[in-house]
Amino acid sequence: MTNVQGHKLHPAHDPHQTVKKGNYVSIHYIGKLADGAIFETTNTKPLRFMVGEHTTIQGLEEGVLGMKVGEKKRIIIPAEKAYGRHHKDLIQEIPLSKIPREITPSVGMVLKKEAKTGTMIYTKIIKINRESVIIDLNHPLAGKTLVFDVVVMGIQ
Repeated sequence: MTNVQGHKLHPAHDPHQTVKKGNYVSIHYIGKLADGAIFETTNTKPLRFMVGEHTTIQGLEEGVLGMKVGEKKRIIIPAEKAYGRHHKDLIQEIPLSKIPREITPSVGMVLKKEAKTGTMIYTKIIKINRESVIIDLNHPLAGKTLVFDVVVMGIQ
């Protein structure tokens, strides 16, 4: 048995087992915006996470609950259960001197930096002035409804 992407499903599984909190689940997905634009896909390597550990977005964790291996589902996730609302107070002006010299800033450029906590911080340049740049520290998907086409590959 294969899914729509041609991946083999795990043959040794309990066909009655469903995803519950505390399970490790492996999924393949195509992540889209509400307009259908794809922002991310697992392609060849499935996403594996423990349900309830909050290592992935809340709406995706909740959406896979009750699914079985091989089951396909479209999960629509509002911004509040994905990357949160877009916050205007996260738009800031910083001096050009704070931008590393090896970077030539341009409008729309997204810079990633790892925080001390290990999480990624995304900074999007939205305007360039003579002496400063206006940046948006919101996650690029903040404020957006997300659509995930998911297939469960394994449950442990």
